[in-house]
Formats: sequence, structure tokens, C-alpha cells
Amino acid sequence: MTDGNERPCILIVDDEPININILTELLKSNYKIIAAKSGASALKRLSDGLRPDLILLDVIMPEISGYDVCQQLKSNPETHEIPIIFITSAIKPEEETKGLELGAIDYISKPISPAVVIARVKSHLALQFAQRDMQRQRDFIRQVFGRYMGENRVDLVLASPEYLKLGGEKRRVTLLMCDLRNFTKTSELADPADIVLMLNSFFTEMVTVIEHHNGTIDNFMGDSMLVIFGSPIIQTDHAQRAVNCAIAMQKSMPAINVRHQQEGLPLLQMGIGVNTGEAIIGNIGSHLHMKFSAIGATVNLTARLQAMAIGGQTLISKATYEELNNEIIVNGRLLVQLKGFGLAFEVFDVTSDR
Repeated sequence: MTDGNERPCILIVDDEPININILTELLKSNYKIIAAKSGASALKRLSDGLRPDLILLDVIMPEISGYDVCQQLKSNPETHEIPIIFITSAIKPEEETKGLELGAIDYISKPISPAVVIARVKSHLALQFAQRDMQRQRDFIRQVFGRYMGENRVDLVLASPEYLKLGGEKRRVTLLMCDLRNFTKTSELADPADIVLMLNSFFTEMVTVIEHHNGTIDNFMGDSMLVIFGSPIIQTDHAQRAVNCAIAMQKSMPAINVRHQQEGLPLLQMGIGVNTGEAIIGNIGSHLHMKFSAIGATVNLTARLQAMAIGGQTLISKATYEELNNEIIVNGRLLVQLKGFGLAFEVFDVTSDR
């Protein structure tokens, strides 16, 4: 493939030398031409790393037909995106349909028309380069904004800009909130550079775990974090995902502390609360600045559970527990009175996977 400074590369595959010569003479002034005299030769060069910008492929060849070559290239992720134009002397409707179904983008009939060949090659290369530019832009957006929104959220926005609209809806979700214990006191005594180093180390590990379980980070709040399961990605098993994520997060803490000990940093402990229920989910703010978030009593209850959890503990609500079908082991259950809630709540102390 070209890097923007070289001429586009075209691979011509034909068992007739005269056809290769005609096409080469037509195209060599504007393109880098590479020729293969058989399907097997073309496949060998491509398997060795050749990546042309376009392939002109004869259909009727001995041993391996153009259709077979096309099928092999389109079934290989490394060559799938290379555009292929078939060149053939007999284009029947059923043959044209077969070629397009295999993944070819066009047909050119023999005897070839120079004007047609030049025009088709030029237009398809322009389309190919435009698609690459668009993909590079999408990759850049995903790389940059994924750090702020999470890659799963960016993918949804890129797939459907509807996700950028202000507004929300009620949805049953599972929320996870985590917080470091005694971090405020630690931060008052430690060097500011060490505080940032500790938080970055902690969040780097936690975000990796959360992404693995397809959670969506709602917000970082100092040393705490709120994560949504079940929206914007629809997940019927959001409660199980959230609890599995919480367990994995707690299990990752010893490794974090080993690094901190080696670097002379304070050791950390984390409490987690998990709760399932209805929340208002959507984009909140203005057209100038918005944030995907969850609001409502479900969020408040999650925060209360997190505040109750001691270091190394994960507390889940009864609503979450009932959705798990006994797929977890609990260390015990408590009936607690939570601030701001009139009724007593049953909460469960999660220890490990069953």
C-alpha cells in the first residue's frame, strides 16, 4: 500500500503476457505496476507481504481461477480490504453476480477499452483512499476521545450519531461505585506528584478491568469511580457483569500494592458497592458540553453501599443478588439502614466467584 508519497500500486494477474503488457502500458505512467502470471503466483506474493492498492484479476486462468483467488483473498483478514476488479472476455449475468458476491468491486470486459480501464481504476482508487482516510479519522477519534468517553461509548457514537443527542430514558441497569479507603488522609501527607502517580496507577488497572467486562465509566470523582452496566450497551446480564467486574477489581489490588511497595508509595484498599435498579440514563448538559450519566435513587443507593464497604469488601444490594441466580458466593448478609432511605435494606458481602 502507498504511504501518500509513492504512486498507487496495482497488481495485474493474468496468464496471458499480452494482456499484462497492454494493461501495464496503459497504467504505468501513473501507477506502480506489479504483474503475476498465475493465480498461484499472485497468492504467493500476497502471502509474502505484498499489499497493492488495487488488483486487476483475470477470471479464466489455469489451475486457480480468478474466482478462487478472490475468494481466498476475501477470506483472509490481511487482504480482505484490497479492492479487486475482474477482467474477463465473457461476462454473463450469473458470472457477474458470482464475482460481486465473492467481494469484487467491478468488472472490465475484454477486449478492453483503454478509456474504461483508466476511468475505472482512477475512480476505484479514489474511493479506496477516501475510505482509508475516513478510517484513519475514526481511529484518531477513537484513540483521543476513547480516553474521555471509553472506547465502547465512542464506537456507539461513531456508529450512530443519535447517541450525541441530549436527553435520557429510564432503564434498568447495574451500577458499580468504587472508592479508595483513607485516601484523603494519605493525600494530605504525601507529595502531590506521588498522589497523581498513585491515582494513575490505580485507575489504569481498574479501567482495564472495567473495559474487559464492557462497563461504561460514568465519572471519575477524585479517588472514586462510577461505572454503568447495561447502558449505553444493552446487556441482559448487566448484574452478573458488574459483580464479576467488582470481584476482578478487588483481585487486582494486591498487584497494584506490590508495585506501590516497590516504588515507596502508600498501600491502597478499595471498597465497592453494586446496585441494580431503574435509573435515568442519557446525555446531560448542553450542546456545548454534555456528559453521559446515570441519575436517580439507584445511583444514590449505590453510593451508600460503597460508603459502607470496608477496604477489600464488595457489597451488593438485594436487587443485584436476586438477578445472579446464585452464581456467586457471599460472605454474609446484613439488614442496614441507609442515610436518606426510609426502609431497611438487605445487602450482601461478595467474596468470590462460585
